[in-house]
Amino acid sequence: MEPGFDIPKEDFNAAVELVIAALGSGYYPARGPTLLDTEDWARLACATLAAVGRGYNHQYVPAEDVALSLARAEVSDPNPLTPNDVTLFHRLSAISEHLEREFRTDLLEVEEDLQDWFNGLRKVFDQKAAKAAHIEVDEASRQWKADQIDRWAAAEEAEISKAAKERNVDFFYRNAEEVGLRRTYKGQCEAAQLLLPTIGNKRTVSGSTPKAGPSTPKPTRVNPPRLPKAQHHPQVPQGAGHPRNPGASW
Repeated sequence: MEPGFDIPKEDFNAAVELVIAALGSGYYPARGPTLLDTEDWARLACATLAAVGRGYNHQYVPAEDVALSLARAEVSDPNPLTPNDVTLFHRLSAISEHLEREFRTDLLEVEEDLQDWFNGLRKVFDQKAAKAAHIEVDEASRQWKADQIDRWAAAEEAEISKAAKERNVDFFYRNAEEVGLRRTYKGQCEAAQLLLPTIGNKRTVSGSTPKAGPSTPKPTRVNPPRLPKAQHHPQVPQGAGHPRNPGASW
């Protein structure tokens, strides 16, 4: 092999074998160590394929089309892929098509995976954002309610203090009724009127309406029962008989 440059053949072949080994080891250490990281491997692969494309089209001249066809036909493949693909240029074309198909499939899968990952991430973000917004709205609502309660409490406290200083009893009664409390004691000025007995439709024998009795019935005095008086018997002298039975002795 004569590269056309002032480079020893052995050095050139060693460089080619090194490039082939670097590309053949892969771009990611999934099955073993690699000579290059992913970025360097991709750069070298792109440079190699681009050089293949440039070299294939560099010598093309329309007037030399027949000579180029004969030159390609003479490079036979020792292990042809098919009976119709008998040259190394057929193998190069098959390799290019295979690489294009592999790259496109993997890139589409990557795009789909990225799209699924992005959609899932966006869904989680939307859920968390909605939850955070709901929490923020609830917190603002609670804060507003707390402020309203504080204002109401301050106003009520001032009003209660004023009513207490003015001895406004009606204010406390009214507020107690608003919260469902019922007072059980009333002062002398608000004492309930006593119910007086009514006569109804009763009439006397003559047909006149009987007079109503006093509003307050007079109490009837009831004397407690007295103890019976003790009976005193005349003492009978000893030895004397009973008055009714003289001569009887006790």
